[in-house]
Amino acid sequence: MGYELAPVKRGQALHDRLDKARIVFEIPGESFPCQIVGVAALAGGEFGKPGLLFGSQADFHAAQASNASLKVNVAGMKTSTGVAALQPAPSSAPKIERRFVLGLAATRDNLPIAVWLLCCCGMIFVMVVIGGVTRLTLSGLSITEWQPVTGIVPPLSHAAWAAEFEKYQHIPQYRLLNYGMSLDAFKTIYLWEYVHRLWGRLIGFAYALPFLYFLVRRRLSRRLMTPLAGILLLGAAQGALGWYMVTSGLADRVEVSQYRLVAHLAVALLIYAATLWIALGLLSAHPHPNPPPLAGEGVIASAAGSLLRKRGRVGVGAAWRRASELVLALVALTILAGGFVAGLNAGLTYNTFPLMDGSFVPSGYGQLQPFIRNLFENVAAVQFDHRLLAMASAAAVLALWLAGWRAVLPRRARLALHAVLAAAMLQFALGLGTLLLVVPIPLAAAHQAGAVLLLTAALVLRHQLRRPELDLARAAAI
Repeated sequence: MGYELAPVKRGQALHDRLDKARIVFEIPGESFPCQIVGVAALAGGEFGKPGLLFGSQADFHAAQASNASLKVNVAGMKTSTGVAALQPAPSSAPKIERRFVLGLAATRDNLPIAVWLLCCCGMIFVMVVIGGVTRLTLSGLSITEWQPVTGIVPPLSHAAWAAEFEKYQHIPQYRLLNYGMSLDAFKTIYLWEYVHRLWGRLIGFAYALPFLYFLVRRRLSRRLMTPLAGILLLGAAQGALGWYMVTSGLADRVEVSQYRLVAHLAVALLIYAATLWIALGLLSAHPHPNPPPLAGEGVIASAAGSLLRKRGRVGVGAAWRRASELVLALVALTILAGGFVAGLNAGLTYNTFPLMDGSFVPSGYGQLQPFIRNLFENVAAVQFDHRLLAMASAAAVLALWLAGWRAVLPRRARLALHAVLAAAMLQFALGLGTLLLVVPIPLAAAHQAGAVLLLTAALVLRHQLRRPELDLARAAAI
């Protein structure tokens, strides 16, 4: 039997409380859920186990079609005058045989977690830039031991510096590239690698400690706990992978393996992207800053269609989502191809554009056998592939932006689309300048930072193009 809650008197619902309830429900026969955001004075400031009580099924369709208001009541909700009484609904009212979901999206609960994750993203962004400079200055092999705990303290005396320098003198990079290097020059490259490792440790603390805090305080839902724990494990694996990369240059090579370098970069970007995506989801799950009025006869809210339109959440077709995913994939592939360019120092040759040694495709593109090796070990092929992917990415972004002129997009998605275009053009210019000027360190570091900015913009665009109904359903699970 359905129930209706007796009307709540005016003034009993409060707009400025933090205990806002977000209610996501489905209309039978419709393909998307509706959402109601509201607040009320609750006993003890907590929800017990409220049930969602609605009128007849016909009321839902009529409300959606006419943009009328829906009366939605939460059983067990207390007002300032006492517990509201439950009254049976008319027996003639058709039943709605669907499962209704209630999610609490309190700003106080979600915002600190989102801010924490965004701060971690900022630290990872800085880490990628520091790693790029470490690579460009050939500093990555200056520390020849992995000491996760004691390595926090740098050499503090002349004897300690001399001992570290002696260890470096035993590896091929010193003997073949840096023979005769002074102690002061060694200190410079050592400090870059030291900062790189120290910043990695700081990221670990900045992520792990708040994670444990939110976990102990039960601020993380089950849906959040699993991916956040997975990111923590990825971070630990990234540290081990970094040392595995370094070991490749301590015995038989003067630099680290390009395969391990790209793997190290890929895991860093994976951690960054996953963290950013979760943070964006938490921010989008917050209640609207101006929820519909709640005072008066019951808890009143608009139907889902009009509510989404008022918030600028216009439905976006699947083609747009697929197109944004293509751009995101191209950007990611271009970054990884750039990792192979860095690993092989391929940017130091063929410093002309658009031709390479007088032709569009360099003559030595397929000189290695089997052919697949050219994609990862041939300097000419690796640089050409990076160029080609960069041009394809820029063209895809430009095409998507032009298509957006006539498309009906949510306001935030349109802003994200503009940001992707700006980031793509900036990154292309930085890459071209880095190539033509033969990889100056400041410009090359800016090019690496630009890659992360472009990846960020592409991720934000894809997130803004998510289906609104899925956003609402996921918000109920947070």
